[in-house]
Amino acid sequence: MKATFYGQFVAGEDQNKIKPTIERLRSFGVKSILDYSVEEDISQEEAEKREVSASISTFGDQAEEG
Repeated sequence: MKATFYGQFVAGEDQNKIKPTIERLRSFGVKSILDYSVEEDISQEEAEKREVSASISTFGDQAEEG
């Protein structure tokens, strides 16, 4: 994957590896935004379960006064 689109979106895997990319971009007047991403390898069944549970409202469907 690193040989494909990885380098387009990822500056590096740790602080030391991202410094050259940030410095090169800065030399062209481009500022960087760093974001941390973690992926978890889960089964299709677990992914579907999580998707459904994430789409259910925690507020319920009952109307309350006030």
